Amino acid sequence: MPHHPPPNLSVRRAAFESTDGFATEPPFDYTNEERFWQGRLLAAGHRIYFEPRAVAAHYNRPGFGNLLRRNYRWGYTAVEAKSRTGAARAAWLYRHPWLTVFASPLLVVAHTAYIVSCWMRAGVFEPLLMSPAIFVSRIAYMGGLCVGAVRWLQAGNGAPDATRHRPKWQ
Repeated sequence: MPHHPPPNLSVRRAAFESTDGFATEPPFDYTNEERFWQGRLLAAGHRIYFEPRAVAAHYNRPGFGNLLRRNYRWGYTAVEAKSRTGAARAAWLYRHPWLTVFASPLLVVAHTAYIVSCWMRAGVFEPLLMSPAIFVSRIAYMGGLCVGAVRWLQAGNGAPDATRHRPKWQ
């Protein structure tokens, strides 16, 4: 897989230390903080894969409003992070930010269907009942995606200082 989110992630120390590590500057330090080092690992020929037996406990603030804010934040940096690193499913789509912005209404439906179908393939059917909430969370994500993409494009397709960070071990 091209990317794995950090709440349930393992990586060999040497591989991690061969990168700049997690982003520590806004706006990437609170969303997509792992994309840049994962992109560097992929470019160096490392493999990222899903291990279904690995289990992690992860705490998110409860409440539907927190869910929507979190999805908006993820979307806000998604186009820039995915475009610059290629660490994403359908990475080609993010290399065309205006296409992504204009396609966002369709992507809301596609993301919702993809999420629900992945759970159903795994034999978990509760997300089918939660599909309206998943749909609304995808609207929040795409709202953040559109705002973040326009911000990035207006900044000249990304300002170099916006993602500069130093490895924590230096």
